[in-house]
Amino acid sequence: MKSLTKLKIRIKEGEALNHLSELKQLKKLHIYDSYIGDEGVRFISELKQLTTLDIRNNGISEYGAKYLSELKQLTFLIIDKNNIGAKGSKYISELKQLTILIIDKNNIDDEGAKYLSELKQLTYLNIQDNRIGDEGSKYIGELKQLTDLYINNNQIGNEGAKYLSELKHLILLNISNNQIGDEGAKYLCELKQLMDLDISCNDIGDEGIKYLSGLKQLTHLDISYNKIRDEGVKYISELKEIMYLYINNNYIGDEGTKYLSEMNQLKDHNKDFQYKEDEDA
Repeated sequence: MKSLTKLKIRIKEGEALNHLSELKQLKKLHIYDSYIGDEGVRFISELKQLTTLDIRNNGISEYGAKYLSELKQLTFLIIDKNNIGAKGSKYISELKQLTILIIDKNNIDDEGAKYLSELKQLTYLNIQDNRIGDEGSKYIGELKQLTDLYINNNQIGNEGAKYLSELKHLILLNISNNQIGDEGAKYLCELKQLMDLDISCNDIGDEGIKYLSGLKQLTHLDISYNKIRDEGVKYISELKEIMYLYINNNYIGDEGTKYLSEMNQLKDHNKDFQYKEDEDA
């Protein structure tokens, strides 16, 4: 056992974790959905050689995050579905070697985003389902090396989208369930290298789609639950690289359906538009 380099376990409630600290060769540890709490993280923090750690959904607070800050070799950390908040984010920011961080559902606000912006090696960040606003987006926009960003289900408006448009290496962006509107879409059209964009539930109309039609590298686009009409679908049809398109719950009529039918390159798209009643009718 002491020679293990990888371990994936779930701990029963009340089970001790002190034996873990004996695994001095362990590089990768997955111990999720076990509610180990801050005390459990204390034992894990003795494994200084860890490079990958998955401790999602474990009842961890800022105090557990403080223990984690001792793991200086970590490059991959999954700590979603806990409650570390802004103070915990400060401790996570001490892990300067991190390249992948999944930290969604942790009650992180703009202050927490400021701390996380110190992680200059990050290429992949999932910070969805937190409390990030425009100010927090400003800090996230300082992570210039990001290629994948999940920042959906936060409180981002068009100003926040402006800051995120500085991330010129982004290939994937999920910014769904925010409030960026057409003005925010205008800023995002500067991300010319994007291939995968989820911008659903953002109050975007035809004007916003016109801007996004400049993203010629897109292969995946989710723009469902917005305010797109037939004219907007015309702009979407100009994206010749699109293979996967999700556009349900918009205001699309027969003309828009015709444009979609001419996109022969599509491998998958939502054909059940579930027409909304036109607000102007």
